[in-house]
Amino acid sequence: MTEPGSAAPPGWYRDHTGYPRWWDGAQWGPYAPPPAAPQDSSQALSVISHLGTVMFVVVVPLVVYLTEGKKNSFVRHHAGEALNFQLTFLVVYLGGFLLFFGSFFLSTAFSFAGDGSFPGFFLPFPLLFLSWFGAIGFSILGAVRASQRQWWRYPVAIRFLKPGAEG
Repeated sequence: MTEPGSAAPPGWYRDHTGYPRWWDGAQWGPYAPPPAAPQDSSQALSVISHLGTVMFVVVVPLVVYLTEGKKNSFVRHHAGEALNFQLTFLVVYLGGFLLFFGSFFLSTAFSFAGDGSFPGFFLPFPLLFLSWFGAIGFSILGAVRASQRQWWRYPVAIRFLKPGAEG
């Protein structure tokens, strides 16, 4: 656009590049500050619902699901996915602990019987650590997908509740 003539009052105008600049009536001044990026709380809450599960297990995604999930389908989807996955993880982890204590009591019973130790005593440890690292990895992957505004589902999760419609 051409420069405003001398009759143009001072104000914000678009210059030849298309960006708004201050026109003081005789010459161009500074560019206008860039507009602030809109704050998208749905994206942030979706990411938090995945990452919150690392520390608080099911509390954060449950709170997000029950509060903001009623208003926003994207948040409901990700909070529901995170909640389903963390509930699945709890079931697996509790099963691992039951396996650990069961093998511990079996090894104790065999040692009292004089047969030696039960060979499967240490088997639950690698399984528990593997499931724990897998849960952290999938939670991080879910947070990355939510930050990219993708509708993503955990590949391994029991569907305890319906997360919401995919977009």
